[in-house]
Amino acid sequence: IMAHVHNTLTNHRGPTVCLRVSREIAHILRGKDLAVEIKDACRACIRYRAKLVQVEMGKVHDDRLTIAPPFYICQVDLMGPFNARCEHNHRSVVKVWGCLFKDPSCGALSIHTMTSYSTDSFLDCYTRFSSRYGHPSFIRIDEGSQLMKACKDMELSLVDISNQLSVQYGVGVQHSTCPVGGHNQQGCVERAVRSVKEMMAKVYRGVRMDIMAFETCFAWISSSLNNLPIALGS
Repeated sequence: IMAHVHNTLTNHRGPTVCLRVSREIAHILRGKDLAVEIKDACRACIRYRAKLVQVEMGKVHDDRLTIAPPFYICQVDLMGPFNARCEHNHRSVVKVWGCLFKDPSCGALSIHTMTSYSTDSFLDCYTRFSSRYGHPSFIRIDEGSQLMKACKDMELSLVDISNQLSVQYGVGVQHSTCPVGGHNQQGCVERAVRSVKEMMAKVYRGVRMDIMAFETCFAWISSSLNNLPIALGS
């Protein structure tokens, strides 16, 4: 009876479950010991336990465990391009991109519109972001050429601000690149890109928008995602 329960009725589950299901058929003396003995001798369970030992869980980066104010650490990534309606010629189409600033510890998200795939457009997005939320202390970016060049130029353009912050408050802006495929370091912002695209497909599908409309769209999506509880699943 216990072997039938373990192999067929419970599909190789734990001894406690096998014991509970077996008592619906008959009361077996020392049933718990028998269920443990059958599970230890089951070849399928032995192979399953050996496979579980070999599988390694994904590494958690220290940025996700840092206790700090929002946007103290920022992960930056780009998404797009999207086709936007030109304001002057309604028949023409211009391409825009979305620039995402993601806090890996608290999950806060801020999205801004890039008018072109260039360093100047990224610097404009960073200026709008820092003017509202302040300058982050650490910026994690992908190894993209325009993002790396932007951060190098941004250090030159923020020399006075960095010196003033370092003298008065003892803080500064630092940046580092994440390796390609390093999901443990850049996975939060990459997951946010997927969520933003899903919301755009559900809410703004078929809507023709210009550049400012995309900025409004990104602001609404970031606010909606920030209002979700941090422990809410998909």
